[in-house]
Amino acid sequence: MATELRVGERSEHVATKIRVRRAIEDVFVGGDIDAIDDLFAPDVVLHLDCWGTGVTGRRALQRHVERQHEIFADCAATIDSLVVDGDEAIAYCTVRGRHAGMLPVPGRGPYAPTGRLFQVPTVFRFRLAKGKIAEVWRLEDALGVGDQLGLGDRSPRDLFRALGKNIREGFLRSGD
Repeated sequence: MATELRVGERSEHVATKIRVRRAIEDVFVGGDIDAIDDLFAPDVVLHLDCWGTGVTGRRALQRHVERQHEIFADCAATIDSLVVDGDEAIAYCTVRGRHAGMLPVPGRGPYAPTGRLFQVPTVFRFRLAKGKIAEVWRLEDALGVGDQLGLGDRSPRDLFRALGKNIREGFLRSGD
């Protein structure tokens, strides 16, 4: 399997793979906010598809993880491929979950939990510095999630934009 550690692999690559795997499985999917301080730099920069770019800091990441787990439950990820090159790592994953919480969409009202399951491809890119994750990019099929949850009363593009706006506004209200 592509995510397995290999005999003869450089020790820093092994350490990076372990750190990245923990970030995906424990933090993003598992919701373990206590692991954030151990894995991420204090000024980590987050480029997550629904936020745009430039959201910075462990507190911002913590708020994102908490909010994500209020909306989606029973999350799991299969890391299909994990490649390390220097101070960067790329992980291709399949993420699964269930819509369990109110999904706020400004101007349309919130979507009540559907209880429906979703499964989408997701790509993470990490940059590490001094043994900590300093930057994260995530791209997932958010439109596919909306379709699988049956949120088809509007165009997928409108749903995606509204969700991103809501998440960004939440961060601005809570400050960092």
